[in-house]
Amino acid sequence: MSKEITVASIVPYERHWKRSYSHYRIKPGTPEKPSYMVVPEAEDKYWTDMEKNHFIMVPVQPQNIVADLIRAKELDQGFFVCRGAEASKKELEKAIVRQRAFYVKMVRQGDAAWAKNGKHENISDAQRRAALALGVRKDWNTIAKPNIECPSCGELVPIQVAVCKYCSAIINKEAYEKLEFATQGARQKPYKDLSEGKQA
Repeated sequence: MSKEITVASIVPYERHWKRSYSHYRIKPGTPEKPSYMVVPEAEDKYWTDMEKNHFIMVPVQPQNIVADLIRAKELDQGFFVCRGAEASKKELEKAIVRQRAFYVKMVRQGDAAWAKNGKHENISDAQRRAALALGVRKDWNTIAKPNIECPSCGELVPIQVAVCKYCSAIINKEAYEKLEFATQGARQKPYKDLSEGKQA
């Protein structure tokens, strides 16, 4: 049996596996530049008597390790086993096709989840990454900045704004004072400073 097996990744994030016999890590990869992880033979404890703390070390073959780490969901995402030290053109093409099918599936699931109630928290990271990878724009893949109610006019405005666009009230005095306006010094109406409850 082979003493080493190479695993490739075209997945754009790092992946860790923690097992009793060892820890494994593979860096982010792309279809243009896959990353690789060499899996050698390992050893694991085989308990002969746990009460007496007796055990023996047994070998774990690379084939068994890889079968444990790289299952169907990993293959879908873009992890795969190479016959050689690097991925062949055929192996890479097969992985790309499988990964793209997975992305399409994730986007469809994202659409279905969004159609139910339109809540961002029901969209998974896998679905977001899939939409980005496919280059498709989705309402559910953009997290809207939270709004607040203007205490002057009651309109909803983004939480980070300094001045209400509807009534010109100062929402955030500190942010407002850092801004420079082309018409500064020639305003036609006073601004209400709501941060201190008085007119500016």
